[in-house]
Amino acid sequence: MSSRPIFQDIYSDDLDPETIRIYEKAHEEFVLLERRVEVVLLGLLHRTVWSGMEEPVRKVLLDHSEIDAIRKYLNFIRFRNSSGYFRTIASLRDDEEEKSHEGSLYSAYRPLVIRIRKRFILRQFISFFKHTSADIDTHCLRPKTDDYGVDPTSNKLEDIMELYCWRLCGAEVCLGIAAEDQEYMLPDCVFGTLNEGFKEDPSVSLFYTS
Repeated sequence: MSSRPIFQDIYSDDLDPETIRIYEKAHEEFVLLERRVEVVLLGLLHRTVWSGMEEPVRKVLLDHSEIDAIRKYLNFIRFRNSSGYFRTIASLRDDEEEKSHEGSLYSAYRPLVIRIRKRFILRQFISFFKHTSADIDTHCLRPKTDDYGVDPTSNKLEDIMELYCWRLCGAEVCLGIAAEDQEYMLPDCVFGTLNEGFKEDPSVSLFYTS
């Protein structure tokens, strides 16, 4: 797992102390989650393939907090590599560029607007890292979205986080161990998958099962 700052696209040298504090908090929460997942996965390896037992282990029990950690980590990494995250960063960079039609008043307030946006984005990440399955529907953590669902092309951070992160907090987690020459692990019931990144809509990136 990488120690490279995961939110380096949000960092800039002109950040004020309060935004830096929130930035560092978001990074700290992610690192804590990453380390927690690393411990869980290493524990699984020690109880299975590294156990030295002649008979393969068929069943390993995990508690809810361990499942929560793995699920949050995998969901967020998937989001971090998505077009939704890319659109979020692109919109921040667009806000930083001066535009001829804005006038001098908005230009004067631009740094403040950008700082507020960055704080909001980072606080959304922190809320996701800190939630548990027990408080998944608490609106102070999970923003309320439209009853008609979320448009996968939306540029609103609340919609993007719902699409890639929040709505998958109850998703089933399947873990397995692949042989050295295997790149993917598929259970027996799976016979095909949609192309990765198909129209960048997570709702269709599913396994076909029998």
